[in-house]
Amino acid sequence: MNKVFPVEIRSFRSLGDIVSFVDKGIVWYEGYLKDYNESLGVLLREQGGNPEELEKQLREKGLAKQTSTKKGGKKKGTATSDEWYNYKGLLFSAEKQCKAEIFFEAVDKFKNRLERLKETKNLLGELQKSGLGSDITYSVYLVEGAPEKIIIEPAGKMPPKIKVEMFLSTSMESIAAMQETLKQQEATAKEAEKQADDKHDINTVAPASSQPEQPKPEAKQ
Repeated sequence: MNKVFPVEIRSFRSLGDIVSFVDKGIVWYEGYLKDYNESLGVLLREQGGNPEELEKQLREKGLAKQTSTKKGGKKKGTATSDEWYNYKGLLFSAEKQCKAEIFFEAVDKFKNRLERLKETKNLLGELQKSGLGSDITYSVYLVEGAPEKIIIEPAGKMPPKIKVEMFLSTSMESIAAMQETLKQQEATAKEAEKQADDKHDINTVAPASSQPEQPKPEAKQ
């Protein structure tokens, strides 16, 4: 697995197939968790910067520092420090500690999703041992790569795969891959449409050309 969708509905023919899919998700998350931990370590070892000039630019654009969230606990979805400048709900900062903060948040999210995947793998293993899975197909509702809900149906009925193609990864490689995929899909659709038009033109019967007049029989004397 080289990409994870925020939301996806995927069809599987067995519990074993779901387990294999979850295993790939675990590898994907472990790889990104390692990369983010390494980046965080480098960031924490760096010397402090001088953000005054950058913060001045934010203030000149009308941005104001948000109210501290340290007292009374952190609200869900809010930043932990008071070094963020708020612009209609979009936060900006020039502080190194705020950069470290977003890396910590990313690492926590990867850890939580990774733990969820491992728990799900264990649950699926228990169901396999219990005998569930004979003559059944599965439609799995996935959130960020982790199964959340599963619909079972009689074997032989494989519903079409439905997915929202939005990459969880913020890497430029993933964005470029998504754009290339969309271009290929558009080119394929145009080519199919052209072939259909050409086939229609070939099969269209052209109007019969006018036949030469047959000589009229001579009148009998």
